[in-house]
Amino acid sequence: MPSDNGTVSPKPAASLVLLRGRDEQCEVMMGRRHPDLRFMPGYFVFPDGKLDQSDYDDLDLVVETFHLHNFAPIKGVFNTLTSRLAAIHIMAAMRECHEETGFALAIEDTIPFFENLHCIAQAITPKSSPIRFDTRFFLGEGDRFQPKAAPSGELVDVDWYPVANILRSPHLADVTEFVLKEALRHWSGNHVADAVVPALTYDEGDVIITRDEVI
Repeated sequence: MPSDNGTVSPKPAASLVLLRGRDEQCEVMMGRRHPDLRFMPGYFVFPDGKLDQSDYDDLDLVVETFHLHNFAPIKGVFNTLTSRLAAIHIMAAMRECHEETGFALAIEDTIPFFENLHCIAQAITPKSSPIRFDTRFFLGEGDRFQPKAAPSGELVDVDWYPVANILRSPHLADVTEFVLKEALRHWSGNHVADAVVPALTYDEGDVIITRDEVI
């Protein structure tokens, strides 16, 4: 819905970045946008999507099943998000990952996954866009995910890719590169614990990255 100044308000969304391996063997789970799309055809992307009512329902089920009544272990949660809303973002990210890649978290890994989860970045679609999203990106351990179903077909060429190859690809948007590099900083331990999560926005076409405040 447009605001008073005509700008469309961004919808809350979430994405799960899965890494596995270390150093030169580090791989990332990604897919590519369909080559026949008009916008960024063939570009590498992470599975993502907007929050859905089912994410609220699924969270209640997970909380009761695994007794996750205290969301304190979730690291790097934005000050603008309550713990419950942060967890709903996580449920959305996991759902989108399952739908778009076919990979899902093994039941026995649910608690370890939540305990080692990091919110690593935020990105907001430019104000000029008719469709906008405010996306939180979460970093997860890829080895805890297993193929459970066929991908939905929304993405093509879904697979594990060497991170070094992805970073050299010409089919990588600035926001995707930004998030992947943030993920690697966390994965390598080269980050400040409990630091403010960096956010990427746009100002008249220019990319703006803030690290000293929460949007």
